[in-house]
Amino acid sequence: MTATESLKKTGHQFVELLNERARLLANSAQFDAALRDAAAIRALLPGSGLGYLRMGGVYCQQGRYAAAISIYDQGLEAVPESDQYHYQLLQQRLKAIASNDKRVDFISLLPFDIVITNILPRIEPKLYSYSLYGPLYVSRTWRDRFLQQPNGLDYYFGHKDATFHTGHDQLVRFAPNVQSLDVSMEDIELDDLFSRAHFSNLRVLDIMCNHSTCLRPVMSGLQMIAASLTHLYILDGYCLELRDILESCPNLVSLSMDEVNADAPLPPAAHYPKLTHLAIHNVSDPPLDVDTVEDILSRLPSSLSFEITPMPDSSLLPILHEHCP
Repeated sequence: MTATESLKKTGHQFVELLNERARLLANSAQFDAALRDAAAIRALLPGSGLGYLRMGGVYCQQGRYAAAISIYDQGLEAVPESDQYHYQLLQQRLKAIASNDKRVDFISLLPFDIVITNILPRIEPKLYSYSLYGPLYVSRTWRDRFLQQPNGLDYYFGHKDATFHTGHDQLVRFAPNVQSLDVSMEDIELDDLFSRAHFSNLRVLDIMCNHSTCLRPVMSGLQMIAASLTHLYILDGYCLELRDILESCPNLVSLSMDEVNADAPLPPAAHYPKLTHLAIHNVSDPPLDVDTVEDILSRLPSSLSFEITPMPDSSLLPILHEHCP
């Protein structure tokens, strides 16, 4: 035996030892070490499929089938068809693809209380107007369980949406399960939307208006959901009045307004006992005077917090302390 033949024999024996060690390491869940040995085999025998085969096998043992498929593909490109491991690469690739396509329907199989309390809270139930929310379309069981989560669905409209009058089939279909709605549109005609479906559990509404927003559609829409609405956030509400909002939404707990008119007198005997948090920002000129602010706070017997910008003057501080202890 020549020296060259002896070196080749020794090299192959070393690769066989590496391959066996990688197998044993993977079987004992020492995957990082097994992958290092597999990478060493690939470096020592770049034209052989053995290293690719071992590395793909380790990934499969980890359940990382997509990574295994990628390695098998690399091996099939790098290794000639005459290689003794070429056929095994093909076979193992097919097995990895089949395993990668398997899905375990844990939502349907696990007890209902475990799904509701431990799994669904980890999955963001936020729906967007421009796409379907996948979990609602897997099966009837999945849909029923997702719709029964205590926090309901959160739905968002982007600036690309043009109208509520048509479309939005997903929102209309699941309207009774929507608890939070975020709307940013050019023309917010809430009455068009709320007349198309029964939003009986809508608690949180966040709307962004602009100078083209009309008063009637917004206020009519708010009146349609007033029975359930507890949190209302309005940005750039130039056409809206604080008085109209409080009168139309008697169950509000929290109200935050930006650019909303707040200087119109409230009805003489009106009180809003459920409202605990009120924020009035960027009040249009002229700023609210102290007497107007005091009158507003006097109608909120359950008030816990009050924010206003700009601040009228420092004489408001004792009044805030009195009404928001």
